[in-house]
Amino acid sequence: AIKESSSIRQIRIWDEQMEAEATFWPAKGEQIGDEGAELIAQFLQVDESIRSVILEDHEIGNPGAQHIAAAIKANKSIQSVDLRRNKISAEGLRHLSEAIKESSSIQQIRIWDEMIKAGA
Repeated sequence: AIKESSSIRQIRIWDEQMEAEATFWPAKGEQIGDEGAELIAQFLQVDESIRSVILEDHEIGNPGAQHIAAAIKANKSIQSVDLRRNKISAEGLRHLSEAIKESSSIQQIRIWDEMIKAGA
């Protein structure tokens, strides 16, 4: 079960041309951090309608990247993840890279302003 988080105020999910996207907004001036990334990863592991996840500029570090990587491995529908402007270093990149290798659906992960693409 997904725990409540005081920092996440809105979760917007829409379906446009049969492609679901999830954008997570915290309360004004707050970022979700690793704890919020863990909650979102729990959600993504059970909702296979999401195709794209945008978590740009949320103070997510290596622990959060590890949780998102686990969600990518578990969820066979996620095609794109945007993690630009977070605090992910080599350790977090290693987890994300492993997730790309194991996922049959992921096509790209955006980190900083670069993309890691499947097969690269």
